[in-house]
Amino acid sequence: MSEQTSSSSSAPTNIAETATYSGNIGVAVPGWILSPAEEGIIRDKYQTNGRVFCRDILDAFAACSHHRPVSFVWKCRTEKKELLECMRQYNTTENYDLVKDEFLKEKFEKMNAAAQEQKK
Repeated sequence: MSEQTSSSSSAPTNIAETATYSGNIGVAVPGWILSPAEEGIIRDKYQTNGRVFCRDILDAFAACSHHRPVSFVWKCRTEKKELLECMRQYNTTENYDLVKDEFLKEKFEKMNAAAQEQKK
């Protein structure tokens, strides 16, 4: 009887524990857990985070290219190079995975809350 108790206590207690994606959230989920719209949300948040990280350099490039529809290509080379270098430092696979893991964690929390609500 103690064996049954120990095996039942190791059973998954929430939706996140039953998934199969391996990431920084400590849970494994299948690839189909995210819809194309959700992938877009993750990509947008990832890119927004990069723009926030490089805000000063982005503003300098925007100021340089303002009122220069064609000549900004050669007039703002330095600012463009700095912006690309900053974005390259931030836009890494690791940072994308962190944003994705954060999104999945929030999604699992919502799924668990909905499951708990249905039990009531």
